[in-house]
Amino acid sequence: MKLGFYIIVTILFSAIVSGVLLDESGYITIYYSSYVIEMSLVVFFILNVIFLSFLILLSKIKKTPSHLINTAQNYKRKNANSLIEKSYLNLLQGNYKRAEKYAVKASNYSDTPLLAYSQAALAADHINSKNNRDKWIKEAHDRLPYAKEAILLLQAKFQFIDSNYIAALEYTNKIIDINPANSEAINLLKEIYLEQKDWDNLRKIFPKLKKSKKFDKSELHPLETKIFTGAISSVNNIELLQNIWKATNHITKKDENFVILYCQKLVENKHDETASKIITNFLKKSYSYKLICIYTSLNYDETKICIKKIHLWMKTFGHRAELLLAAANICIKGKLWGQSHRYLEESLAIELNPEAYMTLGVVLSKLGKNEAANEAFLKGWSLESITRTRTRTRTK
Repeated sequence: MKLGFYIIVTILFSAIVSGVLLDESGYITIYYSSYVIEMSLVVFFILNVIFLSFLILLSKIKKTPSHLINTAQNYKRKNANSLIEKSYLNLLQGNYKRAEKYAVKASNYSDTPLLAYSQAALAADHINSKNNRDKWIKEAHDRLPYAKEAILLLQAKFQFIDSNYIAALEYTNKIIDINPANSEAINLLKEIYLEQKDWDNLRKIFPKLKKSKKFDKSELHPLETKIFTGAISSVNNIELLQNIWKATNHITKKDENFVILYCQKLVENKHDETASKIITNFLKKSYSYKLICIYTSLNYDETKICIKKIHLWMKTFGHRAELLLAAANICIKGKLWGQSHRYLEESLAIELNPEAYMTLGVVLSKLGKNEAANEAFLKGWSLESITRTRTRTRTK
């Protein structure tokens, strides 16, 4: 269009100039070596215009191939971008084979090849075509070095979904080698270690989890408790147990289940003194009957001291039937049958409990009251039977 316009303008301009020069055309002489060229000024002017037009036309012809190539590339790019959109829509609709097909076609010319490869891999994964899925990821990895981190993360997540934790761990560690602050990779590392119950490595990466903006404190506290509880449960060596306890923060040390597990491990390792101190400290602010039961089984404090602590806990947490039962059990350990009998009667006056009746039966038999002991045993069995029946009914 522009070329035609320039030619028309040139012809019109030449006609006007020719009309002007016809009256006084004049002439021009060109000397070159022994040659002489003479022509009218009009002819010279027209030849110049023709020559310039030829040069312009030649330059346009030279640009035509690149123009055609650019046009073709723009068409392919627009078509590829359209295919990516079609692939995404088919992915949402569950047409995974078609979604994969469109995404692969778009990958060579799209403005967002990473998106194309990701959609192709995701679609292939949905139809359980793991070979194709890994093929598209590998191709993306080779073609798109700038997106290496994102591609490795995608591969790591696929391996994690497949429960191939060793491969997932390998890819995730590669990401962290590239970018140690990658919060997605750190979170995936956490998930892998949780599945593997690798508590030691979870403890090592926990400082990174704290620094990550992906987590807030409300998420981190339960996770930390879970990690340290798992770490405690996986070891039996007393030195390792104590090191884990020292490394645990004050919030986790307030968790009842964590403290119960740690005290059980201490008892297994015959560290009753340490267990007694920890239980006593815990019960200063929080109540736990399970910890009280562990305390009554310890062989550290004297009977009088144990009874005093039970009474102290009664003042703090109320006159509970289970605390009176605990006091009775301590008296039984000290063979204080009469005192134990009084605590059991007081406990049963507050709440009927099968365990209390069975314990009362043992105490009464020690006191020589066999008939009363048999009656207590019968009441205990009867009450336990009723409790079991109610539990089964609720479960159904």
